[in-house]
Amino acid sequence: MPHLQPSHLSQFRQSAQRFTQGLSACCWSVWHLIPGQHFRQLHASTALQGDSPAVLAQWVQQHGGKVAGVAVQPAGDGTGYGLWSAQDLKRGQSLVHLPKQCQLTYDENTKPELLALVEQVPQALWGARLALQVLSHRVQGSHSAFDPYIRNLPVGVAGLPMFFGRDPLRALEYAPVTRQVQMRCQWLLHFAREALQPLPGTAADPFSDTLIDANALGWALAVVTSRAFRVGGPSQPAAMLPLIDMCNHSFAPNCKLQPLGDGSLQLVALQDIAHRQPLLLSYGGLSNDFLLMDYGFVVANNPFDRVQLSFNLDMLEAAKEVAHLQSSQLWSTKNQGTSSASTDLPIWQEQALTHLNLWGPNANLEVTLGGVAPVDPRLLAAIRVLYCKDPSELQGRALVQLGAWGAFLNPANEVRALRTIAAICTMLLSQWSSVPQEDQQALSLGMDSAGLPLSSDMKLAMQFRLEKKRLLLHAVNEISKQIQALPGNKG
Repeated sequence: MPHLQPSHLSQFRQSAQRFTQGLSACCWSVWHLIPGQHFRQLHASTALQGDSPAVLAQWVQQHGGKVAGVAVQPAGDGTGYGLWSAQDLKRGQSLVHLPKQCQLTYDENTKPELLALVEQVPQALWGARLALQVLSHRVQGSHSAFDPYIRNLPVGVAGLPMFFGRDPLRALEYAPVTRQVQMRCQWLLHFAREALQPLPGTAADPFSDTLIDANALGWALAVVTSRAFRVGGPSQPAAMLPLIDMCNHSFAPNCKLQPLGDGSLQLVALQDIAHRQPLLLSYGGLSNDFLLMDYGFVVANNPFDRVQLSFNLDMLEAAKEVAHLQSSQLWSTKNQGTSSASTDLPIWQEQALTHLNLWGPNANLEVTLGGVAPVDPRLLAAIRVLYCKDPSELQGRALVQLGAWGAFLNPANEVRALRTIAAICTMLLSQWSSVPQEDQQALSLGMDSAGLPLSSDMKLAMQFRLEKKRLLLHAVNEISKQIQALPGNKG
């Protein structure tokens, strides 16, 4: 999670301006809020006057929590604050204990007006649901029990694609993420206009006659998605955990979050930790797509990262041509009467693809490339099936096992399947406007091909796409090794 930032009015104004530019980049138009003439208006540019973040430890203790052996300290790179060990810590030691009253969330005891508004937000946008509660506490100011925490939230969340300008967003050149950014921005603009703008002066208003604009909602959404925890699982409301949410991410964490029976939570050391070391949590096995969208960073050589693509027969036909396999039959239609009326596939292949959930009206066509086994098992199994000449080749083979890396039907089928997948990787690589070496050089120099300095957002976009390219190149390399290892292979 991004570090806490000191609260300054100028920073907040810059954050609001960048967010508006990001909305413009995503939706290709700037939405203008009509301000109410008789109501207060809460903008993202409204300054939060935070005390030193160290006051959060005092606040937790004053509200029944416990803090031991940790301290809030500035990050070494100047990006804000983090949670560090204030002394040598022992494995299993409880470092922060947060009772329920110190967890910012919503439940059946939340005021009905706010819950009614929360119910208008789709479950998939869990962060937006909690963002409304954050805004509710923010407009309460000093009357909120969470005021010290709210005032120390970051004035802007750097690195989130929702804040990107048009050029960095385009530089991602990766449709799964840009589509998600556009969907979030479009929903945010619509919800601010249709649900929030009419509220002031009505009985349904949970924000004390304060007009919430799109920038304020965007700020709250960014803060929540980059800091909140879903301890109760995806079906339960997320929660903001003061002080604990200052731990940064690592796939090799030195701390863990432990729920207790009374609803409280504690931060526990996973190992002995020396004095003056950052306290790290794992946010989970997340791909760079999720890390970028919700937290504003990417991890090099992320073991959970993947390249997404959509399964379709046209893609496979194009890959077959790239792999010079035009003479190889990708699916059989020789036997009249064995194909369905809607496709050229024989029924037995349709049934196999349906079993893999890659065929039919409710199919999940999203497959991936990358990882330890560099090909999605469903994609590998499907291509192996499509290169079968008749159903007898599948006898005695469970389709679930057919997608295992190395579990081929026969060498000839496997060569065709692997060459087709390598061609898919090549096709995907060709869709980017640059090759990995060009991205690496630009990032190393900090300048683009025209000699202009790269912005922080542009650097992040280039780092993201470079990691995707590395995944595909790794997949091609592993496929090549697998082909060479096949029995009877002559290269």
